[in-house]
Amino acid sequence: MNKSKSLVKNKLSLGVSIALIPLIFTANQTAYAVEKVAETDADKTQEIEVIEVSGFRSSTTKQLNNKRFGKNVSDSIFAEDIGKMPDANIAEAMQRITGIGIDRVDGEGTSITIRGVEGGLNNVQMNGVTMTNSGDDNEIDFSSMSADMLKSIEVIKTPSANHDEGSLGGTVKLNTWKPLDIKEPKTIFSAKTKYNDLSDETDLQFGLSFGKNFSDNFGMTGSLNYDKTNTRQDRLTNYRWEYRNIADATSLQTGEILDPDGNTRSFEPLGNERNLSLIETERLSASASFQYSFDDDTTIWLDATHSEKDKTKLQYNNRILNTREYAVIDEEAHSAVVSGSSASRSNSVTYEQPNESSTTTLGLNYQQVFADGAWTIDAKLGWSGSTSYNPINNRRIIFNSNARTEAGELSWIDENGNILLSPNFSFGDEERGYLTTDNLRPSAVTYLTRDNTDDAYSFQVDLEGDVDFGPIVNVAMGVKVVDREKTNNSVIYQAVGDGINADGVSLNTITLTDYALEFPVDDFLTRVIGTESNGWPVPDFDAIYGSFLPDPESIIPFEDEAPETTTFESYAGYVMADFEFFGGRLLGDFGVRVVKTKANAKGRAGYNFTNYDPVGGEDADGNLIGAFNAGAFNIDDSTFGDIEYNNVLPSFNSRYTLTEDMLLRFSVAKVMARPKASDLVPGYLIMSRNGTNEPTAVGGNPNLEPVEAITYDFSWEWYFDETGMISTAFFYKDFQSLAYDKIEGVLHSCPEASIFPEDQQQYRDLHCGQIADEIATTTPVNGEGGKSYGVETIYQQDFVFLPGWLKYTGITTNYTYTDSEANYVDPTQESETAELLEGFPMRNTSKHTFNSSLYWENEGLSVRLAYNYRSKRLDSPNDYDGAIWTDDRATVDFSTSYKVNKNLSFNFSATNLTDTYDRSFVTRLQEDEANGLFSEGNALDGNAPEWRTYVLGHNGRNFRLGVTYKL
Repeated sequence: MNKSKSLVKNKLSLGVSIALIPLIFTANQTAYAVEKVAETDADKTQEIEVIEVSGFRSSTTKQLNNKRFGKNVSDSIFAEDIGKMPDANIAEAMQRITGIGIDRVDGEGTSITIRGVEGGLNNVQMNGVTMTNSGDDNEIDFSSMSADMLKSIEVIKTPSANHDEGSLGGTVKLNTWKPLDIKEPKTIFSAKTKYNDLSDETDLQFGLSFGKNFSDNFGMTGSLNYDKTNTRQDRLTNYRWEYRNIADATSLQTGEILDPDGNTRSFEPLGNERNLSLIETERLSASASFQYSFDDDTTIWLDATHSEKDKTKLQYNNRILNTREYAVIDEEAHSAVVSGSSASRSNSVTYEQPNESSTTTLGLNYQQVFADGAWTIDAKLGWSGSTSYNPINNRRIIFNSNARTEAGELSWIDENGNILLSPNFSFGDEERGYLTTDNLRPSAVTYLTRDNTDDAYSFQVDLEGDVDFGPIVNVAMGVKVVDREKTNNSVIYQAVGDGINADGVSLNTITLTDYALEFPVDDFLTRVIGTESNGWPVPDFDAIYGSFLPDPESIIPFEDEAPETTTFESYAGYVMADFEFFGGRLLGDFGVRVVKTKANAKGRAGYNFTNYDPVGGEDADGNLIGAFNAGAFNIDDSTFGDIEYNNVLPSFNSRYTLTEDMLLRFSVAKVMARPKASDLVPGYLIMSRNGTNEPTAVGGNPNLEPVEAITYDFSWEWYFDETGMISTAFFYKDFQSLAYDKIEGVLHSCPEASIFPEDQQQYRDLHCGQIADEIATTTPVNGEGGKSYGVETIYQQDFVFLPGWLKYTGITTNYTYTDSEANYVDPTQESETAELLEGFPMRNTSKHTFNSSLYWENEGLSVRLAYNYRSKRLDSPNDYDGAIWTDDRATVDFSTSYKVNKNLSFNFSATNLTDTYDRSFVTRLQEDEANGLFSEGNALDGNAPEWRTYVLGHNGRNFRLGVTYKL
């Protein structure tokens, strides 16, 4: 599509332009280098003696000093050199920071939690500008950026009044290299070859970083990084767990029939499916920074970054349905370990999902020092813009077995009676893993295009200066204005049931046999479940689309106007004072930040019904005889909502020097985070997919309020050596409210006859009959709150006291324990629901996270072995009749580099050496007391069965071999 090609070209041009701006200016700029003005106490590290080291050891030493001399509780990671972060992925680099857990998509680290707080409730800044994102929520996708463009990553866990609001767990500050950070001109080229052992694909990665001060008052730095990756994911999904009736059930434990009347209730999934995904990802990251000083007191600088990610996922799904005619029930779990039917159903859904996303940040900064250096005024004009675009070739084909034609069975147990990670599929007498292709007919051939945008403009002014007012030694004040808008637009192009191709063939007359290709791999999930799998026949995408939907835009015109828009306007001001007592042994700050927010959302209230195709005639009751096919039509109408709120956020931070090497810290602050933009979009979308499945509805809540919390921190830090430390920090967060998705029955009205499509007018009563009763409706709401508390410990040391080669070893290790409790109810809910969720933890909060890196460095050789562990956590507290939990995960990574000389070095890394897979499982939440089925409670307490796999995904190991050359 022309728009897609143009977008890719424009984004590529923007990224390259940002990276090359410094080179363009090289030939004709003159001025003198800017004299750096200290912004925090961390800069005072220059006043003490620090051992000069290089490589990974240099990075750990810098992060130790940054933590030691900072006013706030913080942790950080520093690059070993320009263009050389310790890890290639930003999220995976941050998992080495205490209190950080990472979440993965398709096996790659994408987002983080801070002390158990999910990514959407934390603020991320690039060079001081709050980053936007191209998704539906506030979460930043760190995988879209190269870590090598950064100088440092800092996570501030206890805010001061001058820190932006929007973080409950912490603020992540990403900083690129500034010219005056470069002591001498540098230009560094890097190239890597990458290999994924599951996809068996090899790809390339390239990088360029440079920095130079051209005279005493002007300097610039820049970077350009590109990489391409081909990966694969093998995945199993057992979805929508609910209580269901089993006609013929026997006990796994006794072998006896459980209910002769055939009314056994069991906790079962609606369907089970297997997914193979082949994923190609291209990334481009660029940065440029300029500094110019008019004189010793006046400085101006510009920071620019651009990142883009083009990702295409080809996904093949095979699903089995209606397998509950008979079952073998595990009476301890009240779920079937074997279930089947003499007449089951299946479908095959294939997706091709391209996505093009980008984020750009610009920050123009001005700093003026006056009153003989005692006072400083800073001004910043910032912009961050993100786009996400699913081009027109986002394709989906659905093949259904509309009739129940073959025997099908699912088995969770092997020949020895052991429960498997996920069930085996078996169809027909031949025990195939799929339904015969003659029984699968296409119900829809679909194109989906989607645009998301997110733009935020900001302006802030800060004033600070030294004063002599008793213990008050410095005061600061400032204001900030932000205007942010997120939009979402989706358009569907679809050929359904009776679609006719150029040869006069109707779509509903073909079968998968006519367009079947062989399964792309012969080892699907072999390394996880240990059995051979030859997959299932998959459709020929190009042939089907070329025949039945060659020109989608001729069916439905493309709409440029975004039907969903959310805007935020915020106005913030703060005052803050630094204090010192006891000759500087006790110091810190206190202040208050006041924020006013106006949010406005535009959405759509609509219906998504399946078409009704009449066969002809009437039944005995006079009803039309027909069938619902998979072709859908939409009835939409715009709806609006807005909310306004004020937040007063006081804060206090203190640091007390017990001895020269030992510190105590105490902090307390009130923090807030705004709700996700997509959650504020008003209106409901009611979906009725066919004549048998229950309709559902989903909607937003424009009255959703921000989440507030009061945080307390107390820590002890002992810096027993220039490169060694031990610290322990205790934290407690009291959440005033929490947002969650509430599912409840809601009675919705049917649309007026006048707005039904003409070809469906006469069947309006049939459509409305599907939504006559209460519908399971999902809506985000504010709960009553919760709490999170825990302890963090850090140990870091270079073992220089050991003999021989052992003195070149060192270790950094940290452990975080977090316990939490959330009230996922609102005051209008019944007490029974509150009791079921009592004691449940906060979402995405692991009790245990542990990270450790053991390294050895000497004479240009560096070796590092890293271990990461994250324990189980709650994913969704209320998913139909169950709760979903993410299983624990442990990985081992290895990296090494060798510096041949001052210019040339080689490096190698391997991630996920343990070949770990990602898995989630489901437990019972709702109760069916009449049949003896009760909630299994909090799975983190260890009493609930964990064998019911919800999702299992395997992505394999990754290897990188690279070379770096420094001019």
